[in-house]
Amino acid sequence: VPEGTELKVVWGEPNGGSKKASVEPHEQTEVRVVVSPVPYSTVARQTYHGGWRTGYKND
Repeated sequence: VPEGTELKVVWGEPNGGSKKASVEPHEQTEVRVVVSPVPYSTVARQTYHGGWRTGYKND
């Protein structure tokens, strides 16, 4: 998905979620999101250890 793309993510479990007594019932909600690089900081993206999170490969 290209950076800057706006998406809607459904947050929460269907049907009120877990039936456990220790878990509060909830409703699903749509959240608007914009695809961004991770980590957000340019310095962190370009200088931290390479790997799947940064997308950069260290030589």
